Amino acid sequence: MAIHVTRLPIQLLPDPRRVITRFFRPGEENRIGDIIERLVAIPEAEVDTLLTNLGSNFRPMHPDIDDIFVEHFEMVEYHTAGGG
Repeated sequence: MAIHVTRLPIQLLPDPRRVITRFFRPGEENRIGDIIERLVAIPEAEVDTLLTNLGSNFRPMHPDIDDIFVEHFEMVEYHTAGGG
């Protein structure tokens, strides 16, 4: 069965002035651990570049973005090797 689709000239685009820094919990606890494992596997040189880009993108709207990142990390720290 074919479905007819009509494209409209409407575009939904992100508005960088409306960035929300609310903590996102991806669901099941094991998913948090999986995400952390993938993050830890990123080469250190690439981590520096990614953090620089994150800061450049978010700091204009959120001057306290580093504090927000730390706060969010503390919510999942127990999934890391050093977490308590």
